[in-house]
Amino acid sequence: MANPYANARYIQNYRDVCEPVFEQGPAGLKALLKHVRGGGILAMAFDVFESAGPPLDFLGQPAPTSLAPAEIAVKTGALLLPYFGIRRADRYGFDTVIEEPIPHGDPRGMMQEATRRLEARIEADPGQWLWTHRRWKPRRREKRRRKAEAQAGR
Repeated sequence: MANPYANARYIQNYRDVCEPVFEQGPAGLKALLKHVRGGGILAMAFDVFESAGPPLDFLGQPAPTSLAPAEIAVKTGALLLPYFGIRRADRYGFDTVIEEPIPHGDPRGMMQEATRRLEARIEADPGQWLWTHRRWKPRRREKRRRKAEAQAGR
């Protein structure tokens, strides 16, 4: 976040709710794998832009997606369980819906299935989807590039 005060509070709140939090890099990955292999639970958001990820179909558009959740599941033997927080009608609480595990296989196929399940949730009730990231950055970049080329060619 651009605001260091808000960012510090956000990180502290995140750590209060989501411990353990693993640092990026080899040491963090080693600790994460040890945690999962030891029976620990790991929650990962996957509906975010991942520049190095392969483009998977998401709502009819290619969206670069991390394969890490599937790769970790395959590597550790853990279940890959799609889960969703559904806002209650009173707007003050959430129900957690945990779906059937995605069978182990090719990580790309596993993440496409996770994405398909997310799409089904969005299509069933679009108002439940809170998304604060630019999921299709490459599409925007391509659109800007074409616009610049068109203006240069005038």
